[in-house]
Amino acid sequence: MRPRIKPGEYLAIEPSIEAQPGDDVVVIFTDGRKMVKELVFIRQDEVEFHSINDGSRMTVPTRLIQAIHRVGGIYPRGSAFQR
Repeated sequence: MRPRIKPGEYLAIEPSIEAQPGDDVVVIFTDGRKMVKELVFIRQDEVEFHSINDGSRMTVPTRLIQAIHRVGGIYPRGSAFQR
């Protein structure tokens, strides 16, 4: 299965819009890692994500997450957005 985001593509991130279950999101972890995932749910002490590439799920304690930002769009290489 091809990756959802391909090399050279740009993401439009919407930090002012609260991510909802089912949205693609950029997750920034407190250790500096960044990932693009599908948001499944947010609970008081944990967040669950669905891997866009392989379908696996990951549940993460909220204390390990610095930020979750909604992906508003994906722009391919060479698009007008990149100029």
